[in-house]
Amino acid sequence: SKNVNKIIVAMDTCHSGALEVGMRGGGDSEDLAAAMNAASGLYILSASKAGEVSMESDKFKLDPKFSGHGAFTYTLVEAMQGQADYDKDNYVSINEMFQFVSRQVPRLTSGQQHPYFRMQGTDLQLLKLK
Repeated sequence: SKNVNKIIVAMDTCHSGALEVGMRGGGDSEDLAAAMNAASGLYILSASKAGEVSMESDKFKLDPKFSGHGAFTYTLVEAMQGQADYDKDNYVSINEMFQFVSRQVPRLTSGQQHPYFRMQGTDLQLLKLK
């Protein structure tokens, strides 16, 4: 944690909002955010809440030459391509990206999937758009 300022974890897996991490040397599990709390910024984006599946489909294609993605990955890439730049400053922040994903995934999955987001620290400008 001495050399790490920011940690971003993005997971497109079923039930990923319930992820727990077993710590070495101990039998107990703890929340991933608590286990990595030593970093000054921790951002966890997961595809679904506990008890939900992460839906995949050929309708979530970014390129017609390839098979479809999960709804979460599909919207995450769209967000990083600029659709999440709500304030039009030519940057996509982690918060803007999650706002976009959290709105789009339930729409694409007819309300069956709801991404989970946890942020410890301040908003982070994730990428600059061309």
